[in-house]
Amino acid sequence: DARSLGKAAAANGINFGELFLGLSFFVLLSGVILSLLLFKLTIQSRIEHIGLMRSIGLSRQTIQKVLLGESSLMVLSGAMLGLALTLAYNKLLFAGLNGVWQDIIRTDIIFLRLDPMTLITGLGISIVISFLGLFLAIRKLLKRELVSLRKSISEKKVHWSSRIEKPAFIISGLVGIVLPIMQLIQQEAINPGIFFMAGGLLILSFCLGADLYFRGVANKSIKRVSIGSLAAKNSTRNRSLSLSI
Repeated sequence: DARSLGKAAAANGINFGELFLGLSFFVLLSGVILSLLLFKLTIQSRIEHIGLMRSIGLSRQTIQKVLLGESSLMVLSGAMLGLALTLAYNKLLFAGLNGVWQDIIRTDIIFLRLDPMTLITGLGISIVISFLGLFLAIRKLLKRELVSLRKSISEKKVHWSSRIEKPAFIISGLVGIVLPIMQLIQQEAINPGIFFMAGGLLILSFCLGADLYFRGVANKSIKRVSIGSLAAKNSTRNRSLSLSI
């Protein structure tokens, strides 16, 4: 009857809050990774300058304060610009949902409600993440020896994370594949969170697999020179850059 059909439709409805949260999660994660990559490249481009400041006697703490102070203008201006673009993007999104995408929401009209505390919280989180990325990049660079800084030589050390990289690659890939299959086999109400979790695990697995590939290429000597082998070898010079791309 109509009552049972209505209950079934309500039980199998899509929670748009979870949907938008999941979609925004991947967008935010990509933005954070690209931002941290840009910060890292910016700091690395000044490696000789940092080596010069070290050679004239400036302490690591002084250099760190100088670099963070110089980067603060970029971080704050970028955060304010991002906040303005966020408002414009949300208004454009709701205009599309009330217009050409109206069949998706199945309602007459939806209204945009902006909470000032949410905007302030998002702005603060973006600033904190930016400064944290800068701090970690500067701290890692300042730990290097003065000679390597002056000659722009990268130090190669075996980190503990490389030992768990392969098991993490296999486990995250298997779990990311099994989760949606189990969801489909159970034939219950579809939980979007399961699919977003599986997508996140697969992305992690692909990233770890790419990093393992770059490590293997870096440790392997070129037996036959070709454009492909040279391109693969060149991609390992800066693994973080190649992985992010």
